[in-house]
Amino acid sequence: MLKQIAVSCAVLALTLAGTTAATAAPQHTAGAVSSATGDSVTDAAIKTALATGHKVKIETTMRVSGYNRAVADKNGYKILTAPNGVEYSVKKDASPTDLASALKKAEAVKPTPNPATSKGVVTPNVSGELWGDCGGASVEFDPWGDGTRGGDLYTSFYVYSKAWFYSWEVDLVDNGGVSAQDWGPTTLAADNSWNGHRALGGLTAGPGHSVVNDTHSWAYTVDGGTCTAGPVTVFYTIS
Repeated sequence: MLKQIAVSCAVLALTLAGTTAATAAPQHTAGAVSSATGDSVTDAAIKTALATGHKVKIETTMRVSGYNRAVADKNGYKILTAPNGVEYSVKKDASPTDLASALKKAEAVKPTPNPATSKGVVTPNVSGELWGDCGGASVEFDPWGDGTRGGDLYTSFYVYSKAWFYSWEVDLVDNGGVSAQDWGPTTLAADNSWNGHRALGGLTAGPGHSVVNDTHSWAYTVDGGTCTAGPVTVFYTIS
């Protein structure tokens, strides 16, 4: 869905569920920003953005694309398979109650096709499907405006099970072409979240967008999972 929003320069977080939260940001004269995801951004959230003069941050869910049994075993987890074919990770010393709860969650998962597995970047499961919800990812771009032809790129992810290794890429697309902004692959000190920021100048005036590249953006978690970002895009105007 694509909606055009006139903005100033604070930050408005719009989750896929349409909830909002505003925080302060550097003051620039920003260009126009709009958003696109596979889900709807609610009219109420859009009206809030217009009323308060906030910019938009787009968030999406991260999904499990596979498990590394050796990593899981090393960290005290084991990988089980539910009747629906969905694999899931549990602690080796999990109680019967915890095991039943984990199985129930796995059985409720509806696997979806994973477009990234055919490219061999993530550790795929045999079926090439994405399983469940393992975290979230976000991207935002704050155009500086005033003829500076630049802006601040912000991106992040969080995972429910601590991440120990990750790779991340945001592709900037404008009238001048495509620029890949990479972080990693590199280690992460067993953390639940990561944030990236770059101040980028010398961009080409006109419409542009930034997209988290779902092929190159993932986190390996201590429970053995590969948590993969779905594509998420924010649109704006460079001036």
